Amino acid sequence: MISKVVNLIHALVVGTTSILKVYPDSVSLKAAYFITLIKNALKDFDQTQQDPEVYEALAWMGLKNTISWNNLLESQRDNYNQLRQNFISNNINCQ
Repeated sequence: MISKVVNLIHALVVGTTSILKVYPDSVSLKAAYFITLIKNALKDFDQTQQDPEVYEALAWMGLKNTISWNNLLESQRDNYNQLRQNFISNNINCQ
Protein backbone atom coordinates (compact mmCIF):
# COMPACT_ATOMS: atom_id res chain seq x y z
CA MET A 1 0.00 0.00 0.00
CA ILE A 2 2.82 2.42 0.85
CA SER A 3 4.42 1.73 -2.53
CA LYS A 4 1.17 2.83 -4.20
CA VAL A 5 1.29 6.10 -2.27
CA VAL A 6 4.92 6.64 -3.21
CA ASN A 7 4.13 5.94 -6.88
CA LEU A 8 1.14 8.31 -6.77
CA ILE A 9 3.21 11.07 -5.20
CA HIS A 10 6.02 10.52 -7.67
CA ALA A 11 3.64 10.74 -10.63
CA LEU A 12 2.05 13.91 -9.27
CA VAL A 13 5.43 15.47 -8.51
CA VAL A 14 6.87 14.68 -11.94
CA GLY A 15 3.76 16.09 -13.58
CA THR A 16 3.79 19.15 -11.36
CA THR A 17 7.42 20.05 -11.92
CA SER A 18 7.08 19.48 -15.66
CA ILE A 19 4.12 21.84 -15.86
CA LEU A 20 5.89 24.45 -13.74
CA LYS A 21 8.87 24.37 -16.10
CA VAL A 22 6.65 24.85 -19.15
CA TYR A 23 4.69 27.76 -17.63
CA PRO A 24 7.11 29.59 -15.33
CA ASP A 25 5.23 32.90 -15.57
CA SER A 26 2.47 31.73 -13.23
CA VAL A 27 4.46 29.50 -10.91
CA SER A 28 2.77 30.56 -7.67
CA LEU A 29 -0.71 29.92 -9.01
CA LYS A 30 0.24 26.50 -10.33
CA ALA A 31 2.08 25.61 -7.14
CA ALA A 32 -0.96 26.50 -5.03
CA TYR A 33 -3.18 24.40 -7.30
CA PHE A 34 -0.91 21.35 -7.23
CA ILE A 35 -0.17 21.60 -3.51
CA THR A 36 -3.91 21.53 -2.84
CA LEU A 37 -4.43 18.66 -5.28
CA ILE A 38 -1.62 16.53 -3.85
CA LYS A 39 -2.48 17.39 -0.24
CA ASN A 40 -6.10 16.35 -0.73
CA ALA A 41 -5.12 13.14 -2.55
CA LEU A 42 -2.77 12.16 0.28
CA LYS A 43 -5.38 13.02 2.89
CA ASP A 44 -8.05 10.95 1.13
CA PHE A 45 -5.71 8.02 0.56
CA ASP A 46 -4.55 8.08 4.19
CA GLN A 47 -8.11 8.54 5.46
CA THR A 48 -7.06 11.68 7.36
CA GLN A 49 -4.90 9.89 9.91
CA GLN A 50 -2.46 12.83 10.15
CA ASP A 51 -2.75 16.51 10.95
CA PRO A 52 -3.62 18.54 7.82
CA GLU A 53 -0.26 20.32 7.88
CA VAL A 54 1.53 16.95 7.48
CA TYR A 55 -0.19 16.39 4.13
CA GLU A 56 0.68 19.91 3.06
CA ALA A 57 4.31 19.40 4.05
CA LEU A 58 4.47 16.15 2.09
CA ALA A 59 2.92 17.85 -0.92
CA TRP A 60 5.52 20.63 -0.78
CA MET A 61 8.34 18.08 -0.92
CA GLY A 62 7.67 17.76 -4.65
CA LEU A 63 8.38 21.44 -5.12
CA LYS A 64 11.65 21.65 -3.21
CA ASN A 65 14.24 23.77 -4.99
CA THR A 66 11.63 25.46 -7.18
CA ILE A 67 10.79 29.16 -7.30
CA SER A 68 7.68 28.57 -5.19
CA TRP A 69 9.63 26.63 -2.55
CA ASN A 70 12.32 29.29 -2.42
CA ASN A 71 9.66 31.99 -2.05
CA LEU A 72 8.46 30.43 1.21
CA LEU A 73 9.81 31.84 4.43
CA GLU A 74 12.79 29.88 5.67
CA SER A 75 10.85 29.06 8.84
CA GLN A 76 8.05 27.54 6.73
CA ARG A 77 10.50 25.46 4.71
CA ASP A 78 12.13 24.27 7.94
CA ASN A 79 8.71 23.40 9.37
CA TYR A 80 7.75 21.39 6.26
CA ASN A 81 11.09 19.55 6.35
CA GLN A 82 10.62 18.73 10.04
CA LEU A 83 7.03 17.55 9.52
CA ARG A 84 8.20 15.29 6.70
CA GLN A 85 11.02 13.87 8.80
CA ASN A 86 8.66 13.24 11.73
CA PHE A 87 6.19 11.52 9.41
CA ILE A 88 8.89 9.23 8.01
CA SER A 89 10.30 8.46 11.48
CA ASN A 90 6.87 7.62 12.88
CA ASN A 91 5.72 5.47 9.95
CA ILE A 92 7.90 2.40 9.68
CA ASN A 93 6.55 1.55 6.20
CA CYS A 94 7.97 4.84 4.87
CA GLN A 95 11.55 4.19 5.96
